[in-house]
Amino acid sequence: MTRAGGLMLRKRALLEEICLLTSAQSRLLAPEKAEELLVVVEKKQYLINEVNSIGAEVSRLEEEMKDVVELPPCGEIAETFRQKRAEIEEIRQEIFSILQKVAVIDEQNRRKANEEYRRLKGAIKSLRAGRCSLKAYQKPAFQPGGCFIDKKK
Repeated sequence: MTRAGGLMLRKRALLEEICLLTSAQSRLLAPEKAEELLVVVEKKQYLINEVNSIGAEVSRLEEEMKDVVELPPCGEIAETFRQKRAEIEEIRQEIFSILQKVAVIDEQNRRKANEEYRRLKGAIKSLRAGRCSLKAYQKPAFQPGGCFIDKKK
């Protein structure tokens, strides 16, 4: 039970770090900060992988605890078990609130990235239009004339 509690505490700490990195992402969504953004995204992905592995371990431990729960309660041991279970459930609620916060920040980041994408797309479109109008005023390259030979005669 203490192993599961320790893993849940580690998971919460990792998720808090993910939340901080997600907030940092929003400040790095400018084109000139792309390299810094990639570093943050790589760190975040590493932490997400860690959280997933901890989640798998906690699930395994919870399956093992189901067998223990079915044992008859034995006074002090049962009370300690209930306390640890309550602590784990409290940590689980904290983790859920952190995940909700991360989801909100991620949604804001997605919207900001889409706005930046549309802005850049518009800038590229106007650049291309300007380039085409500039070419219209430039003298085309000299092309030698061709010669037509009629072979049907």
